[in-house]
Amino acid sequence: MVPIQDGANLMTIAVLGAGAMGQLFGGLLAAAGKDVHFIDVDPTTVEVLASNGVTVVLDSREHHASVTASLPEHANGPADMVLLFTKSFHLGPAMEACPQIFGADTAVVSLQNGLGHLALLRRSLGSAQVVLGVTTAPSDMVRPGLVHSTRESRVVMGAMDGISDVAAVRSVLSATGFDIVGVPDVHVSIWEKLAFNAGLNLTSAVTGRTVGEMGADDHIASLVERVVSEVVSVARAEGVGVDEAAVHDAIRSAYRDHGEHQTSMLRDVLDGRPTEVESIGGAVVELARAHRLRTPILARLCEDVRAGRTWSHNSAAGRSPHVCGS
Repeated sequence: MVPIQDGANLMTIAVLGAGAMGQLFGGLLAAAGKDVHFIDVDPTTVEVLASNGVTVVLDSREHHASVTASLPEHANGPADMVLLFTKSFHLGPAMEACPQIFGADTAVVSLQNGLGHLALLRRSLGSAQVVLGVTTAPSDMVRPGLVHSTRESRVVMGAMDGISDVAAVRSVLSATGFDIVGVPDVHVSIWEKLAFNAGLNLTSAVTGRTVGEMGADDHIASLVERVVSEVVSVARAEGVGVDEAAVHDAIRSAYRDHGEHQTSMLRDVLDGRPTEVESIGGAVVELARAHRLRTPILARLCEDVRAGRTWSHNSAAGRSPHVCGS
């Protein structure tokens, strides 16, 4: 991958997956003057973005930009940079639908959740093109073309196998205004975010609670802590030095700062869409079995999300959550 040249904002950035996170990052980059093109399979989303542009509300300040958008088969390429924001299970089909956007020198940046996409990216593109990262930025889509988030967010990123041009990617993404941090071993950050997401996303999906509601309920908050500990045990068995205390601190911050936020998995459940249960939870359970570790709470959450079961909880009576049919 050659160094990215952005001196005159002439580089093209393709955002593959125009959901809440894609619109957040793509919208901020476009508002900063970057040439951003959204690619999505939903014709309504494509039409709205192409006609009306994207508005990102950070705290109470609006950032609006006009953008181009298309279905995958109509996207031009290759792009200088591709930002991947599809669900993990959609990544393979999405890449196959628009191979023209990936050139030999295209920088590919994944800020996706979970584990399921990593092997696919290495196999399909080669690690020299891929930069991995995680972000603390929440993104709530009010409607296509309008998302809300907060300026107090950061992105942690690093090379997949230590050979990508991370400095150039960091320079481009700094136009979002978020804190962009490079780390020598991004897989630590990926597993810490995975533990964070497993605790909050899976638990919210079965309880129907917002982030703040989970934090305000001692029984649910305790459940989240135990899920985090299970994921951390698997990470360490995999040789990844996760800081468990840092994950718990991040969750407490989310309870405090993003209380009204509905996790992406809860939104998927409420809207009747497939969830990322396999990449966020199921993949961890499988690795745990390979290491002869038990992850009973995580495994139960995965089973219930797959089955569409919800949990009823009576915190006033001091009882632990129990399962009931949805």
